[in-house]
Amino acid sequence: MSAMTDAQVALMASSNSAADWQNNLEQVQKEHDGQYPDDWYAKIIESGLVRRVATKFGQTGDIAIISAKPTFGVNEVKQHGRRVYGSYTPPVLPKESRLVMILNNGLRLSAYDVTDSEAYDSLYKRYADGHFLTCDLYEVGRGVVDKCYGASPVPRPRD
Repeated sequence: MSAMTDAQVALMASSNSAADWQNNLEQVQKEHDGQYPDDWYAKIIESGLVRRVATKFGQTGDIAIISAKPTFGVNEVKQHGRRVYGSYTPPVLPKESRLVMILNNGLRLSAYDVTDSEAYDSLYKRYADGHFLTCDLYEVGRGVVDKCYGASPVPRPRD
């Protein structure tokens, strides 16, 4: 990875809404291979920039932790999971199953465990707001969960 440029810091500072912030963040991450830059914490968080910008649109700039993590392997979920459908409300699954959301951000596909309704709501809202190109849902049953954990995100297939 690499350090943020002055232009990237200025881009983040120019955000006038939560949607602007998210769009600008995704642009910066795109320029850093989909990751946060090495010095993100120092230049954005420790410097107070996030709090100054967030006050423009009524937020505090506090960091929120979302429990969704791309801990499932996309190929494994597609191979062992069962495709299900949902929208703003998640599909109803058996208690022992996990709900997995595969998202395409234009750079890669990532599989998130969204069994927790807060994680589902957060990621589905971002998809509905246009932050992801596609969103597919899969049920991963108790017997195959171990086969799907731990793999990395996969690059987006080329058209």
